Amino acid sequence: MKPLHTLAIAALGGALFHLIHFPLPWMLGAMAATTLGALLKLQLGVPPRLRNPTMIVLGLMLGSGFTPDVPSRLLEWWPGLLALAVYLAGAIWAGAFWYRRKLGCDAPTAYYAAVPGGLSEMVALAMAEKGDEGLVSILHTLRVMVVAALVPWGIRLSQGLPLSGTPGSGSILSLSLVDAGFLALGAVLGAVGGKLLRLPAYLLVGPMLASAVISMAGLTSAHPPVELIVIAQVVLGGAVGSRLASVDKAVVIAAFKASLVLVAPMVVVAAALSWLVSELAGFDHFAMLLALMPGGLGEMTLIALALGIDVPFVATHHMMRIALVMLAAPLAFRWMRGRQSRLS
Repeated sequence: MKPLHTLAIAALGGALFHLIHFPLPWMLGAMAATTLGALLKLQLGVPPRLRNPTMIVLGLMLGSGFTPDVPSRLLEWWPGLLALAVYLAGAIWAGAFWYRRKLGCDAPTAYYAAVPGGLSEMVALAMAEKGDEGLVSILHTLRVMVVAALVPWGIRLSQGLPLSGTPGSGSILSLSLVDAGFLALGAVLGAVGGKLLRLPAYLLVGPMLASAVISMAGLTSAHPPVELIVIAQVVLGGAVGSRLASVDKAVVIAAFKASLVLVAPMVVVAAALSWLVSELAGFDHFAMLLALMPGGLGEMTLIALALGIDVPFVATHHMMRIALVMLAAPLAFRWMRGRQSRLS
């Protein structure tokens, strides 16, 4: 009952959430439906051959939000990037402490579960330090799910804005051959270039950067068609939810409780810090909030796109977050472990 059944369940969840006007319905509905199926012990899963093309579509969509004025604005964003670094340090320390205390994790597991980086990268680093890669994967998945579910509702309730997840996108029938060609070019160059450059989450980040360059150059302002975006969100949501299919229900529930207790104050702190930085630097409050959120790059920028918030601002901060944790997290862990060894 794997790929096709998983996508059918995910699509039904997305359609239901769309009918009841839920925020980001296709992604969150798919995530909710497959999570429920996983807890009911259904054999679910989305293989890479289905997941990878959807990451390229999402990357193209996010990159198409970059406009020609973005390069001139990059230097103005340093206060937000500084706030991000401070927030990351505090969030990692608090998360590692909480997971060790609540779940009894060993040091590598607690640390890499708390680092808000890419899932596959953090799992690999945890394995290298002999941590529990399975628990790291579960905790990262649950963190992204909790943040992706809480943040759209909070923004929607405070602003009264719909979050369809597909703004600015027309039907595939209205896409010109020239625009389709530029989108295809961005997909190929981004995917191939991202792999050659060994970018993290290269199938998402590579096409996003390629699409951003094409858009900022003024070659096209086209977005991927709405049909592809809906499919991509269903597959993404289904992939996230189905990760829990092989995990014992008791472990998932315990990890979910720990994640919820951790993520809720992290969101509150991010909201307070984003308000302070926005007031001082003149940033949009919700753009800064999404830039600090410890959710996935794809999920947070999708929310920004759905709200009509500054996608380049949010995406740049999340790419910097990934770069920071990939460079600094392993070094910081080894330094802390060495320091503990010297003190003991």
